[in-house]
Amino acid sequence: MPAGFTDFPGRVDIRPRQSLAGYPGEGAINISAAKEVEQLCRQGHSLLLQGHPNESADIYRRALHIAPDNPDALLGMGRIRQQDGRLDEAEDLYRRAADAMTTADARVMILLSSLLEQRQEFEEALEIAARCTDDFPGNDMAWRHLGNIYMHQHQMDQAWSAFARAHQLLRQPGSKFGQDRPGFRRTTRAKLRHDIEQLEYLVKHGLTNQDFGPVIADYRALLDSMPSEFDEGAVVNMPVWALERIASHYNRCHYLADAPVLEGGAINPNLDADAIYEAYVGHEPGLTWADDLLRPEALERLRSFCLQSTIWYDADHPNGYVGTYVYDGFSCPLLMQITSELPLALPQIFGDRPLTQLWAYKYDSSLSGIEMHADAAAVNVNFWLTPTTANEDPETGGLVVWDKEVPLEWHKDDYNRSDPEKKSAMIRFLKEQGAEMIRVPYQQNRAVIFNSDLLHKTDDINFKPGYENRRINVTMLYGWRE
Repeated sequence: MPAGFTDFPGRVDIRPRQSLAGYPGEGAINISAAKEVEQLCRQGHSLLLQGHPNESADIYRRALHIAPDNPDALLGMGRIRQQDGRLDEAEDLYRRAADAMTTADARVMILLSSLLEQRQEFEEALEIAARCTDDFPGNDMAWRHLGNIYMHQHQMDQAWSAFARAHQLLRQPGSKFGQDRPGFRRTTRAKLRHDIEQLEYLVKHGLTNQDFGPVIADYRALLDSMPSEFDEGAVVNMPVWALERIASHYNRCHYLADAPVLEGGAINPNLDADAIYEAYVGHEPGLTWADDLLRPEALERLRSFCLQSTIWYDADHPNGYVGTYVYDGFSCPLLMQITSELPLALPQIFGDRPLTQLWAYKYDSSLSGIEMHADAAAVNVNFWLTPTTANEDPETGGLVVWDKEVPLEWHKDDYNRSDPEKKSAMIRFLKEQGAEMIRVPYQQNRAVIFNSDLLHKTDDINFKPGYENRRINVTMLYGWRE
């Protein structure tokens, strides 16, 4: 369940930070009031990221009551209005924020561009996004957003190029870029174990000449220092001594495997498109699965890319799995080929819907997977890369799907958050609707294709220990909720 492109830090470092009292229209605000507004904006942003838009809106209203032209408060309220679909109000708030700033700001350009794309005003959205990368070529979030615009317009070559630039900016080993962001300053026991195993795998197979011994030793020292009562997936802030030792290499891209386009196609040419479509519509409102999705060469090439590439930066999950996303390393020519060929192979299901999101998760064999949720898309494709022999329970290890769509009026936070209140509401909804639970057992190269409005979760995981036995799933989302 990856975060969208608007879930970036409250202020990207695109220009020297100014005091709140320095913005036009706020000269009369005293220091105490300025500090209060700054604190309120931080609180509002935190609540919004945690999935509490109503509480966040209340906080931003308080900030705007004190400082009506405060850009941070205007942008925060604008994001809430955009999420609510109140696009005219959001646009007005974004433009007011732009007027209140003394110089151009990447945040405003990205948010305004996203709003225009949501309105399907693609030409202006792309124009603003491209201008943002021109004005702020060192801003990874600007390149990430430009890639999203291109991807949603089926311009995949341009999208992959923009994503590659964003990844290069953020993940260079030895760089200090982005070190103030949470992903570089916090970790989990499960994440450290994964990274140690992966670096040892690279060394064992002679895939790199780098001496990872000191890096592995630093990771082990941090792992050993963490209290034993911490859960494997508990996210913790690193101590100062650890940051000093590992900040230059933690969550950086040390190795990116080559995964070129496969001649003759990546998707299995023998897929029975008509049978798959009939099964999809037969499981109303849209669910089926197909085996042997990829040609064997494509499967092995993609699995090697996932095993070797040090792109598993996302560890912010209580169940301990790690993730990688299209805009942050999970992109290569082979993936572009797969995501482009699949809709052509199954046109009755996908139509001309664009790819809207792509990610992969890798799991610890001793922990659990993703909890119940739905995805904000039209069609969901979930397929598995790890050999079937790694799964010690052939009846499980795959996906559990319920056959009732979440209501269209539900906000994304209602079906894509793991807090107990949201989970209880989802369970209650399924009981009220008399939903049937459908279990799709795990099998390598099996693809589950379903309506993204269907609630689903990872089935019980019981895989063999060892790095190469870790369960890996790839998820591709196409289109938007309809």
